[in-house]
Amino acid sequence: MSIQCTLSRKTDCQPLDTINCAELMDLSLKEARQRVGIEPDLLAAYYQIESQRFSQFEECLRITPQGREKLDAQINAEKLAG
Repeated sequence: MSIQCTLSRKTDCQPLDTINCAELMDLSLKEARQRVGIEPDLLAAYYQIESQRFSQFEECLRITPQGREKLDAQINAEKLAG
């Protein structure tokens, strides 16, 4: 039985649990995303939402330009303070 997230049902993205990742290892990230049907604009929108909802986590901030700016500002403030 295949598990599909809501996103994969609304796009042409293959269910991630059915993808043979070994077949993608020699591809660039862009090529791998194209092969499985991940839409770059949609992925960027999800990254933006994640960085806003979870701005307390560095892992979420670094995935968007605005988040990286905020993270850089936090790091610089810490350097000045300490």
